[in-house]
Amino acid sequence: MSSYADTANVAKASALLDFSIASAKDPAGEQAGLGALDIDGDGQVSRAEAAGNAEVTLGFDRADRNRNGRVSSAEWQRYEKWQERRAKAREARLARAAKAKEAKASASAGASRAKPAKRSAP
Repeated sequence: MSSYADTANVAKASALLDFSIASAKDPAGEQAGLGALDIDGDGQVSRAEAAGNAEVTLGFDRADRNRNGRVSSAEWQRYEKWQERRAKAREARLARAAKAKEAKASASAGASRAKPAKRSAP
């Protein structure tokens, strides 16, 4: 018996490390992506199975809605939609902040308010 690792399993693990999940807009591709991480074939990805993918590992706790230690494709799709909403909200917040900063800068330059006229004494 050899002390070397099983080359078929090593090749499979190496292929998983190069994996990237498709976007939530393509449910068929997303299912195939999770299927590639699903080593035991139970239709869900455990934390151990997700260990080779940084994106899944980082989002695992938030995506695992029922806290069973496994992420289903439905949970992952929900997580990706949440990320998209969060990114849009952040962009809107940054745009509002930039607009407010621009308005404040032009106001401090005196460009946005007219000076009140002086009253003459009767």
